[in-house]
Amino acid sequence: MNDSVKKSAPVARCIKAAAAFFKRHKIFTAILVVLLIAAAIAVVRFGRMRAAVGNAGGSYSFIRTTTLSKGTLDETVSTTGSVESADTSTVSYSAGIGSNVKIKTIHVAVGDQVEAGDVIITLDNTSILESIAKAEESLTEQKIAAQESYNDAVTARDEAYNTSVSYESTVAAAKTAMENAAAAFYVAENSVSAAQADYNAKLADMQTKGAAYNNAAAQHSAAKSVYHSALTSYDESSAALTTAQEKLQNAQSAAAAEPENADLAAAVITEQTNFDATVADHDRKQADLTQAETQMQSAQQAEHVAADAYTAAAAAADSALQLLNEQKKICGYDDLQKTYQSAQQTYNTARTTLNNYEKQYEAACNQLKQAADKLEDASTSDTLVDLYEQLEACELTAETSGKVTSLNATVGSAPNGTIATIQNTDNLKISITIQEADINTVQIGMRCVITSDATEKEINGVLSQMDPVAGQNGSFGAEVTVSDMNTGLLIGMNATVKIIVSSTDNIFMVPLDAVGNDDDGKGDYVYRKTGGEGVELTFEKVYVSVGESNDYYVEISGIDLSEGNVIRSSADLTQGLETIESNDEEGFGMVGGFMSAFGAGAATQGGFGPTGGNNMPEGNFDGNMPSGGSGGGKRPSGGPGGNRG
Repeated sequence: MNDSVKKSAPVARCIKAAAAFFKRHKIFTAILVVLLIAAAIAVVRFGRMRAAVGNAGGSYSFIRTTTLSKGTLDETVSTTGSVESADTSTVSYSAGIGSNVKIKTIHVAVGDQVEAGDVIITLDNTSILESIAKAEESLTEQKIAAQESYNDAVTARDEAYNTSVSYESTVAAAKTAMENAAAAFYVAENSVSAAQADYNAKLADMQTKGAAYNNAAAQHSAAKSVYHSALTSYDESSAALTTAQEKLQNAQSAAAAEPENADLAAAVITEQTNFDATVADHDRKQADLTQAETQMQSAQQAEHVAADAYTAAAAAADSALQLLNEQKKICGYDDLQKTYQSAQQTYNTARTTLNNYEKQYEAACNQLKQAADKLEDASTSDTLVDLYEQLEACELTAETSGKVTSLNATVGSAPNGTIATIQNTDNLKISITIQEADINTVQIGMRCVITSDATEKEINGVLSQMDPVAGQNGSFGAEVTVSDMNTGLLIGMNATVKIIVSSTDNIFMVPLDAVGNDDDGKGDYVYRKTGGEGVELTFEKVYVSVGESNDYYVEISGIDLSEGNVIRSSADLTQGLETIESNDEEGFGMVGGFMSAFGAGAATQGGFGPTGGNNMPEGNFDGNMPSGGSGGGKRPSGGPGGNRG
């Protein structure tokens, strides 16, 4: 390679790099072109200005203003974060496969796009296949034994079933014979029912009469006992009366023999008293005896009547029994009854035998079920299931679709921990932190605007998650889901996020300093341009209503306001005056100042300036260089990138 080629190579690389840079940053390139054109115009104006102020140097002064136009006022909370995948999964190795397992095949590389279920890594499964073969051989032997037991159980079940079914006919015949015998017996029973009922009635009457006779006999016996007791008492009182009478007569005889003997006279009185008492007792005993005799005779008569009634009832019952027996003989009642009882006994025996056969069949069915369960169990084994799971686990697959972003595997090495990470690059989120002062201002679902140094446009998002507890630094973790597709964001990039707390559309906005307030209570006002140029601008006071505001701008409204009105950027008339210094050495600085002012205007008209919140919101004012002036100036108060003053 000659020297000229060597020298031109770095230049070519620089040109190529610059072309790539401008291609990636189209908006920046367009703005740069505009700024270069503005710089050229500024140079011409600068020349004219130097002619006006003299080559020795000078200065130019003007008043900062903003031009009214309809716009949107956003209140935002700004923060930064990193781009991550909202759908991430890992492929990991399960240690349950074995301690000596090795990686056999790697099917992907970092950067490959995979689908859920795709095989990422295949492990060596030789030892597992050998274990499966042994387990299946053992299982086959168990299955053959279980099948034989099952076949025997089927045979036993079928035999018990056939025996039970065949014996059902015997039971049915016995049941029919019993029912026929019962029918014939019921006919005979109906034919003797009248005689049976008559006998039953007479038998009941006889039993009633017998009970009455027994009761009368008991009463007669009791009355007889009372009579004999009274008779004994009467006989005893008669003997006592005879004795008392004899004693009285003896005392009277003795007293008559010795009339003067007082003791004998007293003895007569005593004996007389005893005699009188004995006579009275004898009279009572005689009355009791008479009453007892009467009662005994009455009870005896009642017994005779009851006995006669019982005898008649017994005769009637005997007659009715004879008639019943004659009727039973006529219809063969006893033989039919025996036949029925025998048939019933035969049926009961057959039914019991059938029940036993049915129980044997049920037991055979249970044995068959147990044999079937064993046969089913012999169809597989936990060991074999585990081995097949291990075999399946030898293919490590992707749980989700996405790109392989990391791969930690080498053929022939032992797998360890996380082998691959798969991230969905089309489903992104921004992990951010929200300061404690702002956490109650935002809420899940709020729209977000995402920007980064590597992307060319604002990207839409939604605040999708917030931590309920602050971290160690006092801030709260949160996530923003990226809503747009094909954003140019890449995982790991840094991004700026603005959470839109509120938006007010189609309103006039001015810098905060542009609104003043009268001390006399007339309200808020702004100064609107009425004429003049440079420092000679003239203004009128216009009263306005103040609405929403953020850190830089405030909404104003009023019937006197219209689009295009030029408003003084500071309501303080001692502020807002800018001076541009000009000399031979600072000419290009003035051009730079003008470019700065021009750039500010571009940003405020919806160019690349950020929107709202703690950063400069999208505005609608400009540097408003005076007509005919040249050179640059500071950016307006509160404007994008400018100084509030």
